Amino acid sequence: TNQSLAGDLTQFAYSAAKAGVNALTRSIATAYGRQGIRCNTVAPGFIATAATSKAVSPEMADAIVSNNLIPRAGQAADLAHAVLYLVSDEASFVTGQLISIDGGQLSHLPHYSYLNASGMVTTNRADQEAE
Repeated sequence: TNQSLAGDLTQFAYSAAKAGVNALTRSIATAYGRQGIRCNTVAPGFIATAATSKAVSPEMADAIVSNNLIPRAGQAADLAHAVLYLVSDEASFVTGQLISIDGGQLSHLPHYSYLNASGMVTTNRADQEAE
């Protein structure tokens, strides 16, 4: 999951274990690539499933999704399409890679948008100084 790519305040062991999967992916690709064996992994962000709807409140889901650059929760099909690509001949030159399927969540610093929306800061210091 994306928790392997960023810190987490509560799930230290989970994040570390997932980061280990990322390293294992690269190690397998390195060890077996010359034998024609490819190894890749996907790191899903928030994916709407029956399990997540039981584990995550609607308010929390909305808060998570609000940080996606693509403004929706991921779907199982989003992951499936990425995996189908990776196992296809079209990805025959792709190995040792991690593909993040997260709607762009880790592509930016969402805390700035929260601060800006709260009125605590603006994105432009010159705007603050002009006031």
